[in-house]
Amino acid sequence: ERMSGRMSVGDERKEDGESPSELIGMCMHEVRNLESTAFERIHQVKELLNGQIEEVNSRLRNLYQQVQEERAERAADFAELRRDLSIQRDLQSQVVQLRSEFSSVQAGINNLAANEDGRLSSARDGGAAAAAAALQHAEVQRSV
Repeated sequence: ERMSGRMSVGDERKEDGESPSELIGMCMHEVRNLESTAFERIHQVKELLNGQIEEVNSRLRNLYQQVQEERAERAADFAELRRDLSIQRDLQSQVVQLRSEFSSVQAGINNLAANEDGRLSSARDGGAAAAAAALQHAEVQRSV
């Protein structure tokens, strides 16, 4: 057939001496070549992607390990802080107790001083105050 003043491909080939079966064979050969090239390229892309996936996986594993190590370090840091806070609370409790005992001893000393100055009317009351002060002092010594 003629299309817009040109001969069809079959007519051109007929003039070159090639038969339609030869043209089909050439087309099939070209299709196989294109197919082979496409498969080869697909394989190359697949290999490239697999390599990149492995690299990403390796980086993710390393990152995960770093995160786990940092998490363990943070847990150890928190445990140490908890211990420190517990020790601090114990020390604060001891300070409060020592202040209370110091106040008691100080009151006992004041009572002794008052007894020695003769401010107390009876010796028996002074003896009791001295005994109380001595008892408080002994408690302080025992707690320290």
